[in-house]
Amino acid sequence: GSLWCWGKLPLPGDAAGCSLHEWTKLAVPTSLQIPSGVIATEVALGEASICILDSDGNVRCGGCWPYLESGEPPSTGCWSLDRGGLEGVEPEAGWFKIPGLTNVRTITSSLHHYCALTDLGDTYCWLSNRGGELGNGVSSGVARPTVIPGIDDAAMLAVGRYSTCLLSKNDELICWGTVIRPGIEMKDCQVGPTSAGQHPAARSLTLGGSWQDGPIQHACLVTAGGAVKCWGNNSKGQLGVPG
Repeated sequence: GSLWCWGKLPLPGDAAGCSLHEWTKLAVPTSLQIPSGVIATEVALGEASICILDSDGNVRCGGCWPYLESGEPPSTGCWSLDRGGLEGVEPEAGWFKIPGLTNVRTITSSLHHYCALTDLGDTYCWLSNRGGELGNGVSSGVARPTVIPGIDDAAMLAVGRYSTCLLSKNDELICWGTVIRPGIEMKDCQVGPTSAGQHPAARSLTLGGSWQDGPIQHACLVTAGGAVKCWGNNSKGQLGVPG
């Protein structure tokens, strides 16, 4: 249940870490302090933040984020520095327990947004929303998790740079943000959930993307029979066929 990290990252509770040039460089795997008594079961990394899921189904985050509103970065937005939208929440060892999230089963992250799936099948997302990836019907980001409306049977969750997809318990693939659908390379921004068809008995789902080239994305899933199906952008041959 301990947390080990390496590379260059902002440490929870370190206000100086909110500057890209002052992130801590961990050359070898290093144990990070987490609140006493907390057992970490999953970790998700953003570009400048870290979230952990604990054994009680709570989510705790630390570090910073670069975008809370669409467009340019806000002048504030660092949990370690100013609580950035989590006013009233006191940190423990630099980690903020994210309000409104209980009974969380799994968490996942992209560069700039996080999503969580609860035991009840509800999906929550928060932080950046530049491409509609929060699925909340608006284009601005939020510091506190927002439930995806109309979906209470999510079984699997994946996020990309500007998009989010889930597979429901009824095998329906639902995506929002900069949506990539089977048979379509890319669709303009959709701020609400959009059905992408039925995919019976899929075993896993993942979304890819590009940092340098903008929201160029593709998606893949593994079927019950072990086959891999991919769709979306193929400019670099990422679909497994000539681009």
